[in-house]
Amino acid sequence: MIWAISAIAVAGLAVAVWLLLFKPLPDPPPAPAAADGPQPLLVDVRKPVEFVKDRLEGAVNIPLDDMQHHMGRFGPQGTPIRLYCCSGRRSKIALGKLRREGFTDVVDLGGINAAVAAGWPRARR
Repeated sequence: MIWAISAIAVAGLAVAVWLLLFKPLPDPPPAPAAADGPQPLLVDVRKPVEFVKDRLEGAVNIPLDDMQHHMGRFGPQGTPIRLYCCSGRRSKIALGKLRREGFTDVVDLGGINAAVAAGWPRARR
């Protein structure tokens, strides 16, 4: 009887841990529409070798490790900027860096596959 209670407790704990680790991700931001406003600067913050292999159409490569040296490439602080990387980790860090520099219209698209799923087109090879 005690083993059955222990098994139920372990199973409940496993479910709780799984729910904490694998909670659903938020919906990615929508792809750009043909709007009247300025087109966003699409920035890939991955390493150049990753950028060459696969990227979104119209993206520029400003690696996360080099961002501080290339702040001028982002334009004025009101420039709409959209960031992406491989999984979303580096773009989230880049978002924080740009916001600390005063950029206000910055959106983290997450990983490249999430951005493609949201409608951002891949560059043709």
